[in-house]
Amino acid sequence: MRNKILVALSLFFLFLFAMPVLGQGVLSTEEKNGISNTLDRLVSAIKVGNMAEIGSLMVSQDESRMGMIEEKVGTGISYVLDYGNLVDNVDIVGDGKVKVKAKFSAEGDGWNVAGLSTYFVLEKTGSTWLISDTDFYQKLGGDFVLGLLGNMALIIIPICLLFTAFWIWMFIDCLKRDFEKKSMWIVILLLLNTLGAILYFFMVKRKKVSEQPAAIRTESPLPSGPDVGQSPIVTDTMPAIQTETPSPSGTDLGQSPIVTETVPVQVQQPVVDEVPTAQEPTPPEFPTV
Repeated sequence: MRNKILVALSLFFLFLFAMPVLGQGVLSTEEKNGISNTLDRLVSAIKVGNMAEIGSLMVSQDESRMGMIEEKVGTGISYVLDYGNLVDNVDIVGDGKVKVKAKFSAEGDGWNVAGLSTYFVLEKTGSTWLISDTDFYQKLGGDFVLGLLGNMALIIIPICLLFTAFWIWMFIDCLKRDFEKKSMWIVILLLLNTLGAILYFFMVKRKKVSEQPAAIRTESPLPSGPDVGQSPIVTDTMPAIQTETPSPSGTDLGQSPIVTETVPVQVQQPVVDEVPTAQEPTPPEFPTV
């Protein structure tokens, strides 16, 4: 059962990856030439700004789209389209319908782009291939270039600031740290910039931190007995205090005797070191005459 599942999955993925290759075989040489001819005519019309020719190559001459194309193309721009040999860059998306992926470069008044991707969806109408969908005109003009640069700046500027802050952190750490070859690392940080900061982090800072022993906290145990020099506590036993319970007035002679309780009281008094008293000198005795 397991082998059958593996064989079925293998056939499925083989069919999935083989679809473009099998589909490519459907296009004949004549059809490939017709697609190439349409794209080449479009490039020539863009270069000279021939809107009538560009419109004739479209399946539907939508006014809004044609207006955008005329605004971007104007009186003509420099435009180069690279779609290869239509072997690796074409996908059959339906009956008589293909999608061509290409790279282009263009240059106009105050702007230029190069190496950007674009696509063209072409439908076969009779013996001619016409463009039904494309985005080539949306990637032309200075506004697209500015938008592209703005999007790149949103990514590049934070990364540059992060690397700059990292370099400053490593440079300050190098100046404050006391270690061998300090002068050499200062030069490396100044010359290699971010690369030097990365090398310093792994070869000096991280290594030094990992070599530092962990702090060991030692706590002194509480003394089990009195500290040295402390005066011992002497327990003094005072005489017992006798308490008598008075009998109520008017008791009879046959009343039970009074019970006396003896309660020992212990008082702890610290021993006070006795200070020796200075003895007065005895006067000399003289014989009586």
